[in-house]
Amino acid sequence: MPSKRNRQRRAAEGALPTTLRAIGYATPDHAIPIDLGLLTHEERHRPVRELTLVHGDTVAIDFPTGAIEDGCLLELDSGRCVEILASDECLYEVRGTDREHLWQLRAYLLTRYTEIQFEDDRLLFPRDPAARKALERREAKVSEVCEPFFPTSPEPAQPT
Repeated sequence: MPSKRNRQRRAAEGALPTTLRAIGYATPDHAIPIDLGLLTHEERHRPVRELTLVHGDTVAIDFPTGAIEDGCLLELDSGRCVEILASDECLYEVRGTDREHLWQLRAYLLTRYTEIQFEDDRLLFPRDPAARKALERREAKVSEVCEPFFPTSPEPAQPT
């Protein structure tokens, strides 16, 4: 739903929010997107029937979708398109003293969470103060960050 301030601004400009209709995915060589939709990880991975764009318009999604990927283009019935991007989320960034320590922290987190973003030198997961305290007791450096979240599925691999 567009914010009250956004609706007021658009009304003052003479442009009331409209509902657009997405009929499928557009190809990257399609026209330049007319607007952006920002979705969290959870929103990108559940069935979406309607979403509000950055400038206040709404898009009704009239085709079956699975997960909506970051950077995808939705084709509108007008022939134009909108781009979907991952929005920033409030996360914890976890760093270990070395790679082996990071893998131990990863193993601990996997007992509590299924959605963790694994990178070579850090882990990201949704903020949970209890988990932060437990990680800090394990000598992890935990920081608050806000950035797009792309969790990966756990792999049984070992550190190299």
